[in-house]
Amino acid sequence: MNPYADEVRVGRKHIMADDFARALVDSSLLVIHNARLLQDMAMFYLDQFDGLEDTVKEPGPKMVFSHFLLPHHPYIFDRDGAVVHNGSFVDILLYRKAQWRRTDAYVEQLQFLNTRLLEALRTILRSSSSPPIIVLISDHGPLVLSVDTEGSKRARLDNLTAALLPGAPAGLLPEDVQLINVFPIILNHYFHAGLALQPPARYYSVYARPYEFELIGPEPGPQREDRNHD
Repeated sequence: MNPYADEVRVGRKHIMADDFARALVDSSLLVIHNARLLQDMAMFYLDQFDGLEDTVKEPGPKMVFSHFLLPHHPYIFDRDGAVVHNGSFVDILLYRKAQWRRTDAYVEQLQFLNTRLLEALRTILRSSSSPPIIVLISDHGPLVLSVDTEGSKRARLDNLTAALLPGAPAGLLPEDVQLINVFPIILNHYFHAGLALQPPARYYSVYARPYEFELIGPEPGPQREDRNHD
């Protein structure tokens, strides 16, 4: 929920769409209703995609923000979008760190997300009366459980950043752009917002001490593969 948004859309009423209900599920015996909760969570995600596509039908300029937890665990979709019922919701809630070890399930859900997200983006592009600005970013990389501590940190800090910026110069977003600077750069270019950019630095923390930040240093050199897509 965002109190600063002009309109907040959460689709149909789901357990996972309500902060209080989700907290209650996380901390009570409601977790025994495994199949019901997994199905409800799946419908919540699918409604998010539908809602994202529906916003393009409304007239006038708008800024739409949508946060998807996918491909984050729990892993409830296979690559074709079918809901997988062989998981335990108790395991999902109580053993979240262990969920990252299920790399096969992570990849399956990631493949479904890629397919469905591209469908949504193509719908937006086809239906927009003027070229839209589209920004796709991940908030963090996967939790790679490894004895290589530095490698695990690098994986956690790796991010996907992709942007469609109509009319902007090719180098507007540097290849090593910091996530904190993505929107200031875009808003400065299109709307002359005059927002200051932050210096390059990366910070890392662990679940046990989330507010004890370790300064990792500047972003590593760019690793980029350019491809042409329709």
